[in-house]
Amino acid sequence: MIWAQVYDPLNNAVLSTLCAAIPVVVLLGGLAFLRWSAHVAAFWGLVSALAVAVLVFDMCHRPPYWSHLLIGILEPGDDRHIGATS
Repeated sequence: MIWAQVYDPLNNAVLSTLCAAIPVVVLLGGLAFLRWSAHVAAFWGLVSALAVAVLVFDMCHRPPYWSHLLIGILEPGDDRHIGATS
């Protein structure tokens, strides 16, 4: 499967850039203006980044891809779950 990078998903460079900046604004705005602690701001930055990735940039959101991502995080370096036959 070939994956193609989409730099302008909204067909408007300004709107696409503003949408891509949402997680940064959430993180830094939460720290500076809302006085959130670092881990709370990081959590909401992550949530907003995932939302922008799925909703705006059309990142694949089907469960098998998410399970591979989570397994990769929980078991780094272990590729037995990917389908290796050895």
